[in-house]
Amino acid sequence: MRAEILESPPSHKVKLRPSDDVVVYGRRSRRAREVKTRMQTSQFQDQNLVCKDCGKQFVWTAGEQEFYAQKGFNNPPFRCQDCRSKRKAERMTSRTMTKITCSKCGKEDEVPFVPRKGTGVLCRACFAESRGQRPMA
Repeated sequence: MRAEILESPPSHKVKLRPSDDVVVYGRRSRRAREVKTRMQTSQFQDQNLVCKDCGKQFVWTAGEQEFYAQKGFNNPPFRCQDCRSKRKAERMTSRTMTKITCSKCGKEDEVPFVPRKGTGVLCRACFAESRGQRPMA
C-alpha cells in the first residue's frame, strides 16, 4: 500500500478498500494516516459460515468481525440474519405481560416483566417522561 499526495480531488467520490492505495489531497492529514494505518492492520477477512438452524451458508464480513471484536464478542454468529430476525421476533411475541398500576400517575398499564414487591413501577408514558423522551403510543 502506498500513499499519494495530489493537488485536487477527483470529480467523483471514491470508496477505499484494503487493497486500494491511499490518496491524500493537498497536505497529508491525520485522518488519512489513521485510515492508512487501520487498513494496514486489518486482520479480518470475510468468512463463510453455516447457519445452525436452516443450514444455509452465509458470509460473516470483515466489517462485522471488526464490530464483534470492538464489542468484545469472542464467538462468530451461529445463525444467518434471517434466522436471527425470526428468533428475535419469536422472543418478542412470546413475552408475558404483567398488569401494573403506575406508582406516579395511578394509571393501569402492562410491562414485559414481573415487578419485585416493594418497588414502584412506572407506566410507559411516565417512564418515557422520566427519561426525557416522548411517550410511545
